[in-house]
Amino acid sequence: MNSEIEIEGISKSSDHTWRVLVNGRGYSVDDIGLWVIKQLSSGEACADICEALSRDHGQTITVADVEGIRTRLCRPKVKGEYIKCKLELLNLSTHDKLLDTLSLLFSPKWMLLVIVLFSITLIFTLDNWYIDTGTAVREFRNSPFVAFLYVLVSLFVLLVHELGHAAAAHRYKVCPKSIGFGWYIFFPVLYTDVTSAWLANRTQRIIIDIGGFYFQTILMLIAIPIAIALSLPNIFIAIFVWDNLFIILYNLNPLFRFDGYWILSDLCGITNLRAKANLAIIEIIRKIRLRRISSPWQYPIYIYIYGLFSYAFILFFWGGILL
Repeated sequence: MNSEIEIEGISKSSDHTWRVLVNGRGYSVDDIGLWVIKQLSSGEACADICEALSRDHGQTITVADVEGIRTRLCRPKVKGEYIKCKLELLNLSTHDKLLDTLSLLFSPKWMLLVIVLFSITLIFTLDNWYIDTGTAVREFRNSPFVAFLYVLVSLFVLLVHELGHAAAAHRYKVCPKSIGFGWYIFFPVLYTDVTSAWLANRTQRIIIDIGGFYFQTILMLIAIPIAIALSLPNIFIAIFVWDNLFIILYNLNPLFRFDGYWILSDLCGITNLRAKANLAIIEIIRKIRLRRISSPWQYPIYIYIYGLFSYAFILFFWGGILL
């Protein structure tokens, strides 16, 4: 075996191509591409691969092409490149029993029941958790305990959120690896390593993407009635509910690599959405500079729209911080 090329998983796509996870990177290949990757992984020489491909499959490929494939596959393993200073908090490979239990909640019947009950609970407990902005600001200013409680609640909710991603991935047998802490841009974030989700089909990946939100709804569905039954002050209930809702809305932002980004990518069936959007912006600038607007465009229109919105948001975001 070639220790530099590790095949971590293989699955068949609905379009009859293969999804392969190699050294932490996902690739979509045809039958011949999969065969070449397997030969490289087993340590076969490039010249021997070319000869065998021609002899056994009637296909022609140059040694230089095979070397190029090898070089690409041998890149270092990806471990969340956009998340820096990572610190593992929970090794999920040792918690299969917990994930087995939690993954049961992703059955269609359970999901429908949770969504219906959650909606009913929010509506009928509105008086217990809804507070106006002015009241909330006064409570935070006048009580350090309320602010401290908000931080604790946020950390707990975020952990439950990440467990949702892990449980969904576990249900579809794509082996979540860990939950950890890191930095994205300058945001402190919790993350779940679900790199193997590349091997799941599109519907399964979307469920993994929304798994964190789903577990937050379960948490609220359980906690709100308990808090009301214990006659806890409404400000505590409000902090809990609004914190959950804020985290959901915050993570739905598709312009940063939060959950919304992966949901959008999987809904549209686009891999490397950010990279393609960057190239789309470069293409727009080049066409304007060369006055070739009418020439064929490389990507679908929504890639350009996403790229324009992304850069407009980034300029607005950094402008607000610097000014």
